[in-house]
Amino acid sequence: MLSKSQNARSYPKGGYEVVHKTSGRIRIRLSRSPLTPEYYRRLKKLLESLEFVSEVRINVAAQSIVIHYERRVLSADSLEEKLTTIIEQEVR
Repeated sequence: MLSKSQNARSYPKGGYEVVHKTSGRIRIRLSRSPLTPEYYRRLKKLLESLEFVSEVRINVAAQSIVIHYERRVLSADSLEEKLTTIIEQEVR
């Protein structure tokens, strides 16, 4: 099993970090505060609209997002790249 430091990647400028990723699932912690309920609704709707995403769970108190996706469609690294773009656009 990988340690947190081996499995997480920080994005201080983007205001989030990938806490954990496996094939088919990725957890992201948003570190910008305060994030409004409207922000989370918008982000969840946008993520759910992606054809390869099967489920999105948001924990507002922990400021984290868990995304389940079709691993046959793209890799965890490819998903991470797409999420980077989406989150950076939504955080603005």
